[in-house]
Amino acid sequence: PLLSSLSSSNDKEYAEIYFRAKADEFQSNVKEFILDQNQNIFDIINPHLKAKIEEQILEKRYKNQVVISELSTYAQKFTGRIHSGIIDPVWNDLKTESYHKAKS
Repeated sequence: PLLSSLSSSNDKEYAEIYFRAKADEFQSNVKEFILDQNQNIFDIINPHLKAKIEEQILEKRYKNQVVISELSTYAQKFTGRIHSGIIDPVWNDLKTESYHKAKS
């Protein structure tokens, strides 16, 4: 509204107001992004709930596409360093009661 009230775009005053408005718009967008990101994190992990944090992540992650996208973007940083699957053959055995009984 303020920009449209100026009659000529050649005015120094117009340029000052234009760039101030652009700076305010940018700052507002950054604030919205930060608030949105913090809200997503809060939606995932709420320590006051009785559910375990891991359960909350699994349950809420699939309900929120933004979280899935952010997780994918974050995980791409570690491409090549994180390998899914079990590398150590003893790892599966460690989870069984029979393995621990045999060791003791």
